[in-house]
Amino acid sequence: MSDQQKAQVLLSECSKRFGMESQEPITDLQITLDNGLSLFVDHLEPVAKLMFTVPITEMNGTDTVATYLELLELNLYGEELAGGQFALAQPSNEIVLIKQVDISSQDPATFCDSFTEFIETATVWYEAFHGAYADRHVPISHQDKGVVKV
Repeated sequence: MSDQQKAQVLLSECSKRFGMESQEPITDLQITLDNGLSLFVDHLEPVAKLMFTVPITEMNGTDTVATYLELLELNLYGEELAGGQFALAQPSNEIVLIKQVDISSQDPATFCDSFTEFIETATVWYEAFHGAYADRHVPISHQDKGVVKV
């Protein structure tokens, strides 16, 4: 099975868990939750990896160096990030929570459990940031890639 096919199988199985059925092969996925959190999953070719990306908040008008220092400190939380890391995405200046997943040895059940854990973790951080930075928040925007949305 090719990496592309493996990614399609894993994403299709997780889509079913979230009640999304697709007749088309899924290679990229976007899920938008009721609280406004969006999760993007992209297949990183040519490697056997998927990248989970969750825009957490935009940091407009904030000192970039101070933001980088805060993100480095937040990355020390390790297990509390479900294997993810905070980063500052450019040029959008968004704080994102990202995670790369090696899919070469993943079975659908384990992958979906990891996927669900990451969404739950991202939700906690998203809500924490929106409480802490609510006065500076600009609505999150992300280019629509024409992928599956909930």
